[in-house]
Amino acid sequence: WSSLKCIQDELEYTSTYFSGDPLDQYVVSKDCINIADAEEDKIVWIAGVLTDVETRKTRASAQMMMSGVLTDRTGSIPFAIYPQAYERIHDSVGLVTALKGRIVAKDDEEPKFIVSDAKVLPQKTKTRIVLENPTDEELALIRANHVMKKGLRVDLKTDSGMIPSKMYVTKEFIEASGINHILIASTT
Repeated sequence: WSSLKCIQDELEYTSTYFSGDPLDQYVVSKDCINIADAEEDKIVWIAGVLTDVETRKTRASAQMMMSGVLTDRTGSIPFAIYPQAYERIHDSVGLVTALKGRIVAKDDEEPKFIVSDAKVLPQKTKTRIVLENPTDEELALIRANHVMKKGLRVDLKTDSGMIPSKMYVTKEFIEASGINHILIASTT
């Protein structure tokens, strides 16, 4: 199971997240605000998880539209992407998406987020350092400059294979250290 699938199931069955917020795995633009901070009839970007997504044809024109629920760290709101916007943006809508629109509240109805644009959120990547066949002096230097999970993780590659470590160092330390047999690796 992927962590995103686990988080989805948690939300579906318990209405809350236990394993972490899915937005933590994505790069969210500073333009995005929380649902709780959105004002009625003001155009805003909101990033969140889309659930209960339904794509269907409208009764009047038989054009495609989409609806569902947008959930972020502060709450949930039903959303609708009407045909004129759907044609343009449906390829940009994914499980975790930033939606642009405005909240509309009609008399006796629950407020709804009317979407005019969407963008895919890129996943965050984790960078780690792989130190090949380190000397005892290099290991001592890294241990002396270890920071608690605020830097780049250092893994060791020896003739026996990879050895994951729980040591972290800053990028500035690596640049100034003079250690020249380092590989940089990124993972999602």
